[in-house]
Amino acid sequence: MVKVLKSEALSIEYTRLLGVALNGAGLHTRAIGCLSRVHRAAKKRAGEDPETFDDLEFTLIDSLYEDEQYARAKTFSEERLARLERDSPGSTPHVKAIEQHALILDEIDEKDEARTLYLRVVELRQKNDDPENVAIAWQNLAMHAAACDPPDWAMADDAYMHAIELVQGNLAEIVEDLEDDLERCPRVAELAARKLVK
Repeated sequence: MVKVLKSEALSIEYTRLLGVALNGAGLHTRAIGCLSRVHRAAKKRAGEDPETFDDLEFTLIDSLYEDEQYARAKTFSEERLARLERDSPGSTPHVKAIEQHALILDEIDEKDEARTLYLRVVELRQKNDDPENVAIAWQNLAMHAAACDPPDWAMADDAYMHAIELVQGNLAEIVEDLEDDLERCPRVAELAARKLVK
């Protein structure tokens, strides 16, 4: 169907929507193939339709991340992050790009740079977003700290507590995520012992 569409703009938008659907369905490799075919054309049209290009690129990076193609994801993500840093610093897409890039860096063991980005996301979301999004930022930082080698349990405990203070309902989820490591986060463990019914 994409081939018979006469308008390049319509072809790009249709392909973007198809890529979003494929990625959402867990068909990441197919989404990558689909989005990669129109990425260059969308980039050329970015001056006319920057939102479509950015949405397409975000989904392409997410598909690569989910498909564990972290090196390719990093290449696209670096370019997108630099563009948003220049064109719309502090915007919602920019903050999401920082967070997306931090997740990628974590997977390729660039932990120090990832931590800097997670902390920046927390700072920016505290200025711009609702408590739930700020809590997610703290939780991402906590999971990063717990996954370091060696783990930084003090930072994880502190970050989890910030998340819980913002969204009380996520305590049970955090306890479940920590499993046998719960006691390594003593403040979370103490709160769980008081608040959760065993």
